[in-house]
Amino acid sequence: MRTTVRFLIHQHKSNSGQLKYYLRLERDGAFKGWAIPKGMPKEWKTRHLAIQVGGLKLNKFDSEGKVERGKFGPGIITILDRGEYRVRSWGDDKIIFDLSGSRVKGSFALVLFPKAGPLHWLLGQINEESVAPLNVQKPAVISKKPEKTTLVHQVKPRSEYSKPTTRKPTRKRKAKVRFLKRKKSSYKTGYTSEDWLFFLAFLIGGAILLVVLVFLFY
Repeated sequence: MRTTVRFLIHQHKSNSGQLKYYLRLERDGAFKGWAIPKGMPKEWKTRHLAIQVGGLKLNKFDSEGKVERGKFGPGIITILDRGEYRVRSWGDDKIIFDLSGSRVKGSFALVLFPKAGPLHWLLGQINEESVAPLNVQKPAVISKKPEKTTLVHQVKPRSEYSKPTTRKPTRKRKAKVRFLKRKKSSYKTGYTSEDWLFFLAFLIGGAILLVVLVFLFY
């Protein structure tokens, strides 16, 4: 009487060339099956979707070849790996097991993923150093509430305020200041200093011209 349990990994290549993979675990007199579109995960951080499918009879352990129709659909069935496996735990929402095949070896876990569908699972390798392997959700970290503090507005003394910085006047700025001063003085008298100089030069020139004319004609 056989006391070990077996596993089987099928590859189905359809007539169009599309590849599908199936993991089958012996349980309760049949092979429980999961369709794995991306195949078996090769790294422990990788999670692959596994969709639960119908069971397979134990006498199909060595079955492979060309199929026309059925559960697989038309194409070619190939056995990628097979061997024995050990069950660590088998629950309704999590299955942990060790595979011992010629190509696939290691510890794996199937975790029910109800958000995607009632028959959807996540398949991944177990990190032996991890305390809770293949957790779908990480436990929330509860932190203590910070103590309430009263905010007080602190007024700096006048000596701590920085003094305003003075800019060095440029040539353009100096010319602008002179222009504003002349403009301001023109508002008071009506004439600028340049206007008075021009008027005085005009009077002196007129007086000189008058003296010359008198000297010439008299």
